[in-house]
Amino acid sequence: MLQQLSATQWGSYLFGDMLALDQRHWQANMGQRLLNATAEFMDLDAVKSRVQKYPKDSFFVRPVIAQKAFAGHVVRNGDLSAIFKGRNGQAKLQSGSLLLAVSPVVSNLAGEYRFVVHNGEIRLGSRYRENGNLAVSPTVPRDIWTAAQALVKGWMPATFIVVDVAVLTNGELRVIEFNSVHSSGLYDIDCECFAELVEHATLRQAVAN
Repeated sequence: MLQQLSATQWGSYLFGDMLALDQRHWQANMGQRLLNATAEFMDLDAVKSRVQKYPKDSFFVRPVIAQKAFAGHVVRNGDLSAIFKGRNGQAKLQSGSLLLAVSPVVSNLAGEYRFVVHNGEIRLGSRYRENGNLAVSPTVPRDIWTAAQALVKGWMPATFIVVDVAVLTNGELRVIEFNSVHSSGLYDIDCECFAELVEHATLRQAVAN
């Protein structure tokens, strides 16, 4: 969608580009601030070959480009079926050339939070998972907010972006992934506040262009 809109009159109102949603780009610029900092990149056909060769291996897999071709998940016992399921469980065709990021399974996640970042500042946030279970809440503890703010002070792929952050059991924070502000779910982020922030950022972007 970003590629299509960027070539229209709406292009001036978009934040980020396809590179901003590319895990290879994140990995090259974030290093150990990224949760899956050692991901390997390979196409779907190569992943199929891998599970045939090592059917008992477990690993985390997600599309390299954050466009939700499927949801990132842990593959166990060679079961790749979730890659081919769309919404409502319907079958979904995937090209063998679809580029994927394959990472070791991370088992020390205490919580996961979604933040909206504008010009290096966290403006809005919500918890969405706790100890691996869906646990949506608008409340973000002050210490986590502060630590997340320090985490996003460095390189960011766009000036206005949605960032998912993991809190590890040892208290450290890592960036899970980035998503476009144009298509991300909000969990328990206040919708009116988000709309106001988008309007403010869009007006500034329009004036700058």
